[in-house]
Amino acid sequence: MRSNFHVRSRGAVCVAAALAMFGGTTAMASCNEPGTPNQEQLRSDGHGQLIYSFENTARVTPHAKGDEMGKLRMYFDMNMGDGANPNGNNWTYVEGDGPHTVGNHERITLRISTQQLQQVNPANRRSERVDRPLEVGKRYCMTVWARTSPGGCRSAQHSSWQCATVKP
Repeated sequence: MRSNFHVRSRGAVCVAAALAMFGGTTAMASCNEPGTPNQEQLRSDGHGQLIYSFENTARVTPHAKGDEMGKLRMYFDMNMGDGANPNGNNWTYVEGDGPHTVGNHERITLRISTQQLQQVNPANRRSERVDRPLEVGKRYCMTVWARTSPGGCRSAQHSSWQCATVKP
């Protein structure tokens, strides 16, 4: 005697297989969003530099590619903003920084000495990256997302904004 449970579960498997064949679930299944970095800090180191650090929250899952020690190859996208209004005037500092081989709750520390801006060159109207030294006395803010592969899915949310003033 068959139970209704077996019929329903077999039907659900058929529906899932049909959706996968026609692209209904493949986009979600192929995106293994890592956790949002946390415990972030931004502080001045003097000498016109900032020290930005945060904790990796991504962990090895059946879908992630990690090593035997539970570490992942991580990439990070960071935005930098004007300290007066980081959400209203921010720019990409770097995308896909990495790879960093880190475990869950392992800390990443970066020295920041330039602001990397994208601007349009008026002569040829092409976008180009311009690196400028950080301005002493200016307040900068940073936030970060995580990726488990270059150009792959990134964390659903960015970290909180952290701000610091550059000291001479």
